[in-house]
Amino acid sequence: MDINRAKNGFTALMMAAQEGKLEVLQALLKKGADKNFTQL
Repeated sequence: MDINRAKNGFTALMMAAQEGKLEVLQALLKKGADKNFTQL
């Protein structure tokens, strides 16, 4: 599974941030989510 894959233009990290899910954000970052990903 690619945690940096964008679905509908948003990564899992972006969606977790939008929803205010701090624990999910921390887990995704720990697993290597790209915090510098930008939408095209």
